[in-house]
Amino acid sequence: MNSKSFFNFFVNTFLFGVVLLCLVGISSTDVKAQAAPTADLTIEKILCASEADINISNSGIATCNNRLNNQEGTVFRFTVTAVGTSPAPPTNQIDVTITAQGNGSQGSTTTAGFAAGTFVVCELLTLGFDAIPRPEGANQTSEGDCITVTTNGAGNANLKFFNVPLAPTAATAMVSGRIRDVNGKSASRVTVTLTNLSTGESLTTRTNSLGRYTFEDVPTGGSYSIRVSSKRYTFSQNERVINLLEDLTDANFTADSSGMMNLPNQ
Repeated sequence: MNSKSFFNFFVNTFLFGVVLLCLVGISSTDVKAQAAPTADLTIEKILCASEADINISNSGIATCNNRLNNQEGTVFRFTVTAVGTSPAPPTNQIDVTITAQGNGSQGSTTTAGFAAGTFVVCELLTLGFDAIPRPEGANQTSEGDCITVTTNGAGNANLKFFNVPLAPTAATAMVSGRIRDVNGKSASRVTVTLTNLSTGESLTTRTNSLGRYTFEDVPTGGSYSIRVSSKRYTFSQNERVINLLEDLTDANFTADSSGMMNLPNQ
């Protein structure tokens, strides 16, 4: 091989090596640049008029027969926590704002970047609403106000949360008083019966050694009768009717020295 041919062979070999190294480098860079596949997590929020309006099909799909209206702008907040060795979620808080869609108020939001793993999504209760999570699919389970979902890091996972208005809690009050004779002596072991005049339901107690009695957690807004009786006393007027709006602590009765009850103190 003459010197010119050797030179050309050397140059061509060198250039081929350079090109090959560049290709290997580009290929290696592409491999390193490829990110692990991630899934999108969609939280769907549906407001129903009542829990009875949540309808479950034979296939386990939940729908709402009657949705709650006029809730636009209400924000429902969720927390996201990784389970076990799962990677940290792209966010630990997701908000869903209710909008008007279809035949009532509902809303949804999608968060991307969930790698393969298991995550617990919990709803933080919004004032006036009760949360009802409805897991759908083999990769979802529910407990309390949370849905646990396992994602394979691809596609989309849809989590469905229903909400219904909380039933109003009836206010309660205390009814108490004291039974004494005209000399101020306590009348113990007197039976006192409190009766709801609308429902007929009754509560019974006895006065203590100081002549006192108490009924707690009595629903307000109704009319009640307070009736006293005892083997030790006779009663000329043994009943008092009240309209309970708040705590009543002076539903008192006074017995005279002859054992006959006078009119209750007002």
